[in-house]
Amino acid sequence: MTTMATAEKRPVDIIIDTDAANETDDQFAISYALLAPERLNVLAVYAAPFLHCRVNSPAEGMFNSYWEIRRILHFFPAMKVPVFYGATDFLDNRSSEPTQATSHLIELARQHTPEQPLHIVAIAALTNIAAALLLAPDIADRLCVSWLGSHSYRQPPAEFNLEQDLLASTVVFNADVPLRLFPCLGVAQNLTLCLDRATALLRDTGELGEFLLNRYRRQYTFSFGYPPPEGKMLSIWDLAPFAALMDETFAELAVENHRHIQREPLAWREAPSRRQDLVCQKLAVEAIFEHFRACLERHHRSCPVAQSCNF
Repeated sequence: MTTMATAEKRPVDIIIDTDAANETDDQFAISYALLAPERLNVLAVYAAPFLHCRVNSPAEGMFNSYWEIRRILHFFPAMKVPVFYGATDFLDNRSSEPTQATSHLIELARQHTPEQPLHIVAIAALTNIAAALLLAPDIADRLCVSWLGSHSYRQPPAEFNLEQDLLASTVVFNADVPLRLFPCLGVAQNLTLCLDRATALLRDTGELGEFLLNRYRRQYTFSFGYPPPEGKMLSIWDLAPFAALMDETFAELAVENHRHIQREPLAWREAPSRRQDLVCQKLAVEAIFEHFRACLERHHRSCPVAQSCNF
C-alpha cells in the first residue's frame, strides 16, 4: 500500500477538465483547487460535454460548463486562469477534430517530459483528453491523468463519467498514459454532506461560500424534491483527486496492474502491458472537509469585499 508520491515540487502544475454545470461537486472541486495556490497551480480549465435531463445536448452541457467555470473564477479576481471550450459532442458521435481545449492540451503537453509530466485532473467524461491523444499520440507519456470516474478494478466499471463517452474512456485506458484512478463506489462517494453539514461548512465564508451553498441547495432540491427532506446526503466526490494532490495523507492509494476497457459486454480486462496505476482505496474525509473550510476562511479574509456573481 502506498500514498500519493510527493516527488513533484510544490505547487503542482495542473489542468482541470470538468463538466462544471452537471451537478454541484465540480464547483466545490474547482474552488478547492483555486483556494490553495501554494499547493496547486491551475494552468487552465477545460469545459467538458455532458448530457442528462437538464440539457438538450452534449454541446449545451459543455457551454453551460464553460460559463459555470467563469462564474467560479469571478471569485478569484487576482487569478488569470484561462478557460477553454471543449468538445461539443462525445467521441462516440464525431471525429477527434481540434477544439480550444485539445489544441491547448497538446501544446502544453509537448512542453513537458515523462520525468516531469503535465498533470490533468479530470472530473468528467474523458472526451477532451481522448481527442487530444488521438490527434497527438506522442503526448501520452508526457501526461499524468488523475480521474474521478468508474469504480475499482474489482468491480464492474459502469459509471456516469465512463459511460457518457465510452469510446473516449476506452481510448484513454488503452493508451500509455500514467493514471491515478479515484473510484466512485465505496471511495469518492464517501465525501458526502447533508444539508445541515453543508450549511455549517460554508457558513461565514463570504460570497464564494454563499455561491457554493446556493449550488448545493439547488442540487439537493433537484435530487430529493421540495420541501427537501432532512438527512439526505449529496456526494461531493469531485474533491477527491484534488485532495490527493494537496496532501499525501488525504488519500491512500495502492499500486495495481492496469486494466483496459472491454466495451461489449462492458467490463475490465487485463492489459497486455505491465503498466501499473495508482488506485485510491480510502479518503481522509473529515481532514479533507476541514482543509476545504480552512482554505475558504483564508480566502474570505484576504478578499472580504468580493463582489457577488450576478451573471
